[in-house]
Amino acid sequence: MLALVLTTACAVLLESSARAGSPAERYAGADVVVGGQPFVPRAGELRTALEGLPSVERAVPELSFPTTAVDASGGTVEPPWGGPSLGHSWQSAVLGPFALRAGRAPAGDGEVVLDSGLAGRLTARLGGTVRLTGPDGLRSYRVSGIAEPPREPARQYAVFHSPREAQRLATSAQPVRAIGVLAKGAADPGALRRQVEKAVGDLYGEDSGTVVVAFGSGRADAEFWDVPSPASVLSSLVGTFGALSLFVAGFVVSGTLTLAVAGRLTEIGLLRAVAATPGGLSRAVS
Repeated sequence: MLALVLTTACAVLLESSARAGSPAERYAGADVVVGGQPFVPRAGELRTALEGLPSVERAVPELSFPTTAVDASGGTVEPPWGGPSLGHSWQSAVLGPFALRAGRAPAGDGEVVLDSGLAGRLTARLGGTVRLTGPDGLRSYRVSGIAEPPREPARQYAVFHSPREAQRLATSAQPVRAIGVLAKGAADPGALRRQVEKAVGDLYGEDSGTVVVAFGSGRADAEFWDVPSPASVLSSLVGTFGALSLFVAGFVVSGTLTLAVAGRLTEIGLLRAVAATPGGLSRAVS
């Protein structure tokens, strides 16, 4: 009975995890996201094509590169849920949209804006110094501002550099991980999606599978395509326990029936001798 209860509970949790989605964080302000895995090829051409669409107000490239903060003790600050800790260009903050809670945008290459979660973890203050390990090693930056989106990021930390510094740190030949599309005020969402998908198909042709056009809840998948979500972790865990419980339940039931039959072999033989039907024998055992 206990195994059956556990199996039912796991099935309920598995169904809940299948419907549970992780919301977009860094891309929550974008209407449509064209994401690469990991980079968007020919990003400059794609941006030009997208900004020429009638429903598009602006197409914003999103540069990302690994950036890990170092605290006062010299230890690295790990982001929550095993998510990424990334550096970005301040021009992509509008995709959050990240708004300055204090301070100003980075004006020079030695300044950064921290998201409020990372700033709180480091107890960083405006005008203070933070140490960041990036593509070019460990460096110190001055905190020019602290920003946060409408929904505080729960799975990552973000550091925003000046556009020139971000371009320098994004050393890859294809540093753009995604392009966020902002719609015009009166644009129809369905028309916008169709226009973006057509523009992607026209540019890449048969290679259009190298990028993903995401909208709605799919924006989170484009943002965290390489990071397991809490829902996927939960589904893996309860799926394992559910399968184990189901196996135990089947083993217990089959073992009980086997013992019941073995203990009544003499009675079954007598019933067969007096021409008992198979159905009658089954009812007698059960």
